[in-house]
Amino acid sequence: ACNMNVDLLMALIFYLFLILIYYRYKDKFVVQNKVFVLYKTKIGLRLMEKIARKWPRLLKYAGYVSIFVGFSGMVLMLAILVKVTKDLIFVPGSPPGVAPVLPGVPIPGMPTLSFFHWIIAILVVATVHEFLHGVYARFINVNVKSSGFAFLGPILAAFVEPDDEQLNKKTKKEQILVYSAGPFANVLLALMLIFLFGLSIPAIGLTNDITKYTAIVDMEKLANKTVEADFKHITLESVEDGSPASIAGLKKGEKIIGINSKIINEDAEGFFLELGLLKPNDEIEIMTDLGSYNVVAAENKENASKGYIGISFKPEADIVPKKELVDRYGKFVAEIPLWLMMLVNWAIIINIGVGLFNLLPLGPVDGGKMFYTLMLGVFKNNESRAKKAYVVATVFCIALIIINLMPWIEKLLVFLFKPLLMLVM
Repeated sequence: ACNMNVDLLMALIFYLFLILIYYRYKDKFVVQNKVFVLYKTKIGLRLMEKIARKWPRLLKYAGYVSIFVGFSGMVLMLAILVKVTKDLIFVPGSPPGVAPVLPGVPIPGMPTLSFFHWIIAILVVATVHEFLHGVYARFINVNVKSSGFAFLGPILAAFVEPDDEQLNKKTKKEQILVYSAGPFANVLLALMLIFLFGLSIPAIGLTNDITKYTAIVDMEKLANKTVEADFKHITLESVEDGSPASIAGLKKGEKIIGINSKIINEDAEGFFLELGLLKPNDEIEIMTDLGSYNVVAAENKENASKGYIGISFKPEADIVPKKELVDRYGKFVAEIPLWLMMLVNWAIIINIGVGLFNLLPLGPVDGGKMFYTLMLGVFKNNESRAKKAYVVATVFCIALIIINLMPWIEKLLVFLFKPLLMLVM
C-alpha cells in the first residue's frame, strides 16, 4: 500500500508542478471552453509534411483500414460498454468496465501502474495519436497550424490543430479519414508491440468463466530468462449467492491456497489447469487460509460442457527477477528487464484503451466527430437531424461511463473523507 501512495503522491506533485508552470508562463497557454488548456508549438509539423508527401500510396490504403477499424471499434466499444454496465447493475460482484488510468490506483485484474510508467506511456500514446492525425490532415492537403500538449481538466493530452475551415470543405470520407487516424495509430502501435514482444494483455475473464476477471500477465513466456511469477495465493473477490461455492461455505475475502492438492505457490500452472478443466458435477477440494471446502461444480450457463462454481478472484502474484540474475548482477540491474516489460505492457494496455475509448460516438472525441460526419451523410446534410443523433449518442455514452465510474467515485470520496470522519468521531 505504501508503494501505491508514493505513486499517487508523485502524480499529485507532478500536477502541482504543472499548475505552477501554467501560472508562471500564463501568456504562453491558450484556454478554450475554460477547461481545455493548450500549449502551442510547431514540433513535428515538418515531419508530418514529409511523411504525407513521401508515402501517399501507403497512406491511401492504410486509410481504408483506418476507417474500417474506426467504425468497427465504435460498434465494439459500444457493445462492451453496454455489456459491462448491464453486468455491473445486474450481476453481483462484477467489476466496473471503465477505470481511471492513474498511477497508484489499483484496477482489478491489473498490476498497479507506477508513476514513471504512467508518464512515459501517456506521452507515447498521445504523441502517436496526434501525429497520425496531422499526417492525414497534410495527406488531404489541409494545413496543420500547430501541435503541442494540452490538459483537459486533469487529463493529459497532446493535440494537432488542423485548419478547420479547410477541413470542413473536404469530402466526408476525407474528414473521417483524419478523425479515425489517431485511434488507428494507437491500435496499430499496440498490435506492433504485441507482435514484437509477444505480450498478452492481462486476461480479463478466465477461459471457463469461473471468474469475472483475473490478472495473469503472461510475461513468463516472453521473459523466461529474466523473470518469474511468484504466486502467493488467490483472494476471493466475490462469491455469488446460491452458487456451488456459496453452498460449500466459501466467503468473500478468503485466500485460496490450493485446489485438489495443487498448491498455488508451488505449482501455479497445475492450479490454473485444475480450474480450467472443470466439468459439471466434478467435485473439487478448495483449500483456503480458513480451512478446506468440497465444492461440486454446476453447469455453466454460457457453456454446458464447462463447470461453474460462482467465484470471482484476484491472483496475488509478484513478477520478480530470477534469483540467479539477482545473485549475479544485484537487485537494481536484475529488475531493469522487468521494468521495461511492464512499460511495454502498460503501453499496450493504454494504447488499446485510449484508442478504443476515442472511438466512442461521444461529444468531442474522435468517434464523436466520425459519428456526426457519418450522420450528416445518412441524413443528406440535414444538420439538425444529424445533431440530434449525435446528442443522443453522446448522452447515452456519458450515462454509461458515469455508471461505471460510480464505484471509483465512491472509493475516492471514502479516501478523501475518511480522515475527516475519524476526526469528527
